[in-house]
Amino acid sequence: MNIIDTLKTRVAASILGGSANESQLNVLDQFLSLFVTQLANKDTNLTGAHSSGHDILDRVFPQHAQREQVIDKLADVHGVGRDDAKFLVESAAPVAYTELHTMAGGQPLPQFLQQHMPQVLNRLPGWASALLPAGLLASFGAAHSTAHTTETTYKVADHQQPVQTT
Repeated sequence: MNIIDTLKTRVAASILGGSANESQLNVLDQFLSLFVTQLANKDTNLTGAHSSGHDILDRVFPQHAQREQVIDKLADVHGVGRDDAKFLVESAAPVAYTELHTMAGGQPLPQFLQQHMPQVLNRLPGWASALLPAGLLASFGAAHSTAHTTETTYKVADHQQPVQTT
């Protein structure tokens, strides 16, 4: 089991009990991938951070507009209400932060998370790169390759006909 699956299982059990549905689990999966990526960023200021919801969210996503975009996108992509997505994000952040510290076992959190970045980056949705600091994904030594596909139009050289690919 990778770090995101472990976190998702623990966070879902903590905040939703046994009543999590597939959409909520998908929201958690993508949010936790973003959250871990931001926590692994050496520029994220975690000095004196504690695990209260807004404190850790303010540090991990310091721009209010960025947090709102994450919530809006998660709600839209997974067909949950905005209030539900906001509840999941705000509830998941402190639980995930605490769980990550436990998993790190005393190791500095960014260092621990950077060891897991290949599997985390593969879980990031394609739309997430626009919400991350410029150059962050490259700083982890990997191009952003997601398990989630996006649709792109290419022109075939011979015929100049648009072709949809995923």
